[in-house]
Amino acid sequence: MSSNPVDPSELTGWSDCMPPTPAIGTPLVTACGGTVQYSATTPCVYYRGQAVYFCLPICKAGLQSDPRNSCLALYTGR
Repeated sequence: MSSNPVDPSELTGWSDCMPPTPAIGTPLVTACGGTVQYSATTPCVYYRGQAVYFCLPICKAGLQSDPRNSCLALYTGR
C-alpha cells in the first residue's frame, strides 16, 4: 500500500490485484498498518491504481462486504 491512504467509504470499484506483483518475500504494509512478506497468496485488492494488501483473507472479505467498518477504515480513521 502506498503512503496515501485509500478512503474506504469510496471503495466500490475494486478488483483483485493483477501483475505486476512484488517479488516474493518483499515486505509490504497492509491495510491495517501491519507488515507482511509478499507471497503468491497475499490477499490484495486493486483500487484507483493502487494495490492494497491484507494480512489475512478474512480482512479482504471484510473490506469487500463492509468497507466503512473494515480494518482499513479503522486504521485510517475514516
